[in-house]
Amino acid sequence: MRFLVASVLVSALALTLLACFTVTSEPSWPDPGTIVAVALSPDEAAQAVLISSNERGLYDFEIRDSGSGGTLARTTISAPLGYHEHLVSIHWAGTRRAEAIIDYDFGDNNLQFTLSY
Repeated sequence: MRFLVASVLVSALALTLLACFTVTSEPSWPDPGTIVAVALSPDEAAQAVLISSNERGLYDFEIRDSGSGGTLARTTISAPLGYHEHLVSIHWAGTRRAEAIIDYDFGDNNLQFTLSY
């Protein structure tokens, strides 16, 4: 009887440990159309916006007029899917040029995209 209980416990423990190592969680991704990053230009005349697209890893990178909200420049950019969700940021490299940076690989090989108007 003791052998039967011990073997059931050992089997349960082994299955539990195996499940811990085989379960992979998929990174969460923003819904399509979500603004994932925004930055105002130094002269406050425009803002750069990164918007999630319908397909994971694709984004619309836009520069919009601060006053009217009209689009001044737009491009589609993509980044590979990695083990974690993309960490995105935007900064301005001048008054008319914005740069979006996407970290998809734990800080290694960050992608940089430039958009000007």
